[in-house]
Amino acid sequence: MMKNLIGNWEFAPIYTYQTGNWFTVQSGIDSNLNGDSGGDRGWVNAGGNPMIGSATTPLKNTAGDTVAYLVNNPAAGYVTTPRGALGTAGRNTERINPVNNFDVTF
Repeated sequence: MMKNLIGNWEFAPIYTYQTGNWFTVQSGIDSNLNGDSGGDRGWVNAGGNPMIGSATTPLKNTAGDTVAYLVNNPAAGYVTTPRGALGTAGRNTERINPVNNFDVTF
């Protein structure tokens, strides 16, 4: 009984590190008007913060036609591509956070 209480213990530390995977920033709406929102990339604002995203507001002329788009937050690094436009973001432009984990079992 003493052997089982004091002995037979194991200590197993496990350290895991994995770099973050790359991903493509997508618009989230059907920007290219093909019937789905899959793969529709966002616009890139090179002077903006890549951690901030923004939507757009259509600007219309007196006839009611859309003539331009206004970015709601000019500090955003990525902008939702409006319907009927093509995004400028490339593939795999951002990376998720890495996994840095330490586990211990007894």
